[in-house]
Amino acid sequence: IAWSGIDSQHHLNVMVSSDNGHSFANKHRAGDTSDSGPSLAVHQNKLFIAWRGVGNNQLNVAEVTLNSSGAPVSLAGKYTSGETTVSSPELTSTERGLFISWRGVENNQLNVGRVDVK
Repeated sequence: IAWSGIDSQHHLNVMVSSDNGHSFANKHRAGDTSDSGPSLAVHQNKLFIAWRGVGNNQLNVAEVTLNSSGAPVSLAGKYTSGETTVSSPELTSTERGLFISWRGVENNQLNVGRVDVK
């Protein structure tokens, strides 16, 4: 589960569940912030998060790194796109790759792009 906090800066938060969503623990509060809700997707056995940056509306994607017990500990490999959005982006994983979709600021249309993951 991931969300944008209600603190004044709207920090991103990530928590995990080890019992199919009945309870959550090990909250990680990231240094990154967003005015919109983030999106999560698992791709190639890695957890990724996407969000809209505060102030610049730019798309961001990072891997949520987990410790040996599966608790989130950091965001790694952050990529910030020059593309901007006015709402929450969405991530999805297919056999063809990890994809992000968003509503563009300039054209107010749905956009889709492939995320280059290493």
